[in-house]
Amino acid sequence: MKLNPETEEFKRGELSGRYTAKLLYGWDDKKFDEEYLKKLERNWNRWKNERKEREKEYIKKLEES
Repeated sequence: MKLNPETEEFKRGELSGRYTAKLLYGWDDKKFDEEYLKKLERNWNRWKNERKEREKEYIKKLEES
């Protein structure tokens, strides 16, 4: 018996990173959420600092011209 091709395609799709990590590492005890939030916070801070540096460089170029 052949399954519906749409159903088969859905089964072969990629799992989300969060779900995969929970399956592989057993992070159902909020450890995953804590590490995930730390990573988000770190990336956000990095992005903000880089943006501030770009703004300073841009303002400096405007003042020079």
